[in-house]
Amino acid sequence: MFEEEGASPLCGAPTAEVNGRTRHIDKDCKYRKAMTDEEIQKQLKYYFPRTIMSLNAVSEALVDGDILVKSDEILRYLQSALLDDKTLEVEYDGLATTYFTRMIDDVPPEPELEEGEEQPEQEEYNEGDFLLKQTHVLTLPVEPGIGNMRLKKSKTIVLRMSTSSFDVEFGTNFESQVHAGGIAVLRMAFPPIARLVHITRENRSKVIDGMPFKAVIELNGEDVSVRPVNISISGMSLSLDKQHQRLIKESDVLPLTLSIDDEEVARLATTVRHLARIRKNTGVEYLCGVDFDMGSRASTRAIESTVAAVQRAHLKELADKSDASGIKLVL
Repeated sequence: MFEEEGASPLCGAPTAEVNGRTRHIDKDCKYRKAMTDEEIQKQLKYYFPRTIMSLNAVSEALVDGDILVKSDEILRYLQSALLDDKTLEVEYDGLATTYFTRMIDDVPPEPELEEGEEQPEQEEYNEGDFLLKQTHVLTLPVEPGIGNMRLKKSKTIVLRMSTSSFDVEFGTNFESQVHAGGIAVLRMAFPPIARLVHITRENRSKVIDGMPFKAVIELNGEDVSVRPVNISISGMSLSLDKQHQRLIKESDVLPLTLSIDDEEVARLATTVRHLARIRKNTGVEYLCGVDFDMGSRASTRAIESTVAAVQRAHLKELADKSDASGIKLVL
């Protein structure tokens, strides 16, 4: 889950091997955390009111790395959310209603020049560099849109990012609405606390841009090309036009054909499980989640092979981004 840590340069805290990783166990070590366990317990209750943890449970979760209060640890997950363009779930004030958004970069604006004035030399800016200041995060407006008014009046916000093996939940607060990249976005505080939530579920592999993976659904007797968003062994998420999404309702059965490199890899029936929409930098994306209705072992093998191909492509893209940025991104 984490890279192995050595002795802290700020304190010679004793360490223990926990789940195969070296963890600091000195409660007074400033490197491990700036807050006491009691303060962390209050933060957890404030941002995650549906979760009650004893002080012993808090201490154990800190040692295991399941509660994060060091900003550098939180930073790596935020960088992964931004650079991998992950969809984030958003919850306010501990309520069950969920909204959706994505993080956005805070690129410095070009300086305004007087006529004839030369462009001053500027430091090179790499994607996500603003996060290194550890002051704030930016997200697109949430969907459904009604959530944006509620967000501005909220006391607490939880941003939830899914990885291949666990969820990361960031506790934060709304600060203001600002403009970035020519669009109105939401500025939130850099999370003072985050936690890892281990959930048993199938891995959903992201379909990267440029992968020659195509999907076609049959809708009212017509073949409609849709974009694969992610896929697991039992289902997938598809991006389609607004007018086509309006023709679909939950529990509909949709014939689906998948192809890679223009070669058909699977043809099977699917059942619609959810419909959603989410903001992009240039508008709104309309999504349809389906479950596969496996009719044969051949279909199962074809889907397993397809999931593996999608995951390999995603892993390669993340490795390339990690090499370019020097950041160990999270799948």
